[in-house]
Amino acid sequence: MLLRAGQADEALVELRAALAIREKALPAGSPAIAENVELIGRAELALGDLAAARISLERALQIRQAALPPTSLEVARSLRYLGEASEAANEASEAADLLGRAVTILVAGEAEAPELSATRFALARALAGAGKADAAITTARQAREALSSAFTSEAAAIDAWLASQASQR
Repeated sequence: MLLRAGQADEALVELRAALAIREKALPAGSPAIAENVELIGRAELALGDLAAARISLERALQIRQAALPPTSLEVARSLRYLGEASEAANEASEAADLLGRAVTILVAGEAEAPELSATRFALARALAGAGKADAAITTARQAREALSSAFTSEAAAIDAWLASQASQR
């Protein structure tokens, strides 16, 4: 909750304490540990510590890939957050690869529209950063089309991004 409330620094302290408890109580490769590590990575990303975020998110992905099927939605989530960290670090091609893999898993797993849309939108931004403008626009439109009227703020963010891309052409 602290992470969503914009209190990433406080969340990070709590998440590290929770991770220490889980690491003592659970086997090293437990997906529950990956969940904590991923949340730590997201908090580090929110705080702008890209190097630490990428290390945490890579660890979460490694745990999940070892413990879960490759088509797991949790694996897709780890790919998404690691892709977002790569995008933030200006590694657009790496981000596009990670996010593309996440989208493939989410589509196959029939993920809920908001998660699939958010991942596609992140992919669109990464594709744009990698110089693939046409693919970026197509992907952003797919992200937008997947949202119902219940997700107005997400849809508005995609619409604004699409408009900014049109003005750059």
